[in-house]
Amino acid sequence: YKNYEIKSIISSGGFVSIPLILSFKNRKKILLESNTTIGLANKLLANYVSYIGIQFPTIKHKKCILTGNPIKVFEAKFDHPFFYLNEPLILFVGGSNGAFEIVKAAYEFNNLYPNIKLFVITGVHYYDTFTFNNNIRKFKRIEELSSILHKFRLVISRAGGATITELLLANVV
Repeated sequence: YKNYEIKSIISSGGFVSIPLILSFKNRKKILLESNTTIGLANKLLANYVSYIGIQFPTIKHKKCILTGNPIKVFEAKFDHPFFYLNEPLILFVGGSNGAFEIVKAAYEFNNLYPNIKLFVITGVHYYDTFTFNNNIRKFKRIEELSSILHKFRLVISRAGGATITELLLANVV
């Protein structure tokens, strides 16, 4: 890095960004906040940056500018026979680590409506927690999930900022 002059820093927040932002003096510093409320680390750093790029117009701060969330559009590489049926598909997304309540909700939904086809992304921690019937396809994760979101009629998710943006782009409610 000694051969390069660093003129600005862009950080997505979180506690790991605190030393980075504070260590670069006299540089333009920009924080990105992808959620609907500003996180604790970004609140702490707000006085040390030039701008805070926000995804949603819900955060009120004098340094906030509405930038949206940069999302890369992927070409769909994931395919499944369920995609070609003339039936609604529902996706439950527990995230890459998983979210027990999301996976449990998929299990309970499957018990109430066993004929509806579901995809369940359990994450690595909850993959073996529940047993589903043949109308369910469960995955620890799906790479480039945003490329197939348009295949689903409904998505149940923890709904972080990036997920909300991807769902809006895919026109899924």
